[in-house]
Amino acid sequence: MTFSDPTYSPLGQLHKVCLKQNIPFASYRLPLKEEITTLVQQNSLPEQIDSLQHFETKSGFVIAPFNESVNCGIFLLKPDNIFISNNIDRNYIHELAENTHFLNIVQPAKSELSTTVSEDFIQQVNLAKEAIAEGQFNKVVLSRVKLESLNDDFDASDFYLKLCKLYPHAFVYMIQIPQVGIWMGATPETFLVIADDKVQTVSLAGTQLATNEEVESYTWNAKEIEEQGIVTDFVEK
Repeated sequence: MTFSDPTYSPLGQLHKVCLKQNIPFASYRLPLKEEITTLVQQNSLPEQIDSLQHFETKSGFVIAPFNESVNCGIFLLKPDNIFISNNIDRNYIHELAENTHFLNIVQPAKSELSTTVSEDFIQQVNLAKEAIAEGQFNKVVLSRVKLESLNDDFDASDFYLKLCKLYPHAFVYMIQIPQVGIWMGATPETFLVIADDKVQTVSLAGTQLATNEEVESYTWNAKEIEEQGIVTDFVEK
């Protein structure tokens, strides 16, 4: 496959060129929208920011971790070009394929990841239960790492478009920052919506399997209601 392969849409071709040339970009699809917005920063590296407090005079696409560290900082992607869905000039894609500015960017050393061992996860659960019993926490959410090998024919752009189709109610994104790597995902959670001097957010906790029933037909038991209350109280505080 070449960057001009006619079997791929202009957006798919743009993704493939950016991924191959290690060019900074971000594609995102807002919930219940059809359009995919793609930001490309082909002339410079995304700016690394010391703190989220330093954004008052800046604009762009922010990529930030929950916890800042030496190997996990805050980055601001300031696009040189913005595209909507497949409205992309193929001549631009051709020029982008010649961009070699980012091929030698070395990512910071990362600790070796491995799939979480069952015994280790059980130990974490037991420690969390002890902490809750001692009154340190009301709710603890544990995560675990699961590594999967990609097939040789894995297509990141195709996978991203499948996520957009599978999760119409989610914010679906694919981001590449040369200093960090590639991130892709779909989340139903809204961080902040600011409009008409009002701020709105979502506290998402209790979940259940979605069906084709009307929203009013769902019922929630005491466990989900309590978990939702914990998260909502935390957000309000």
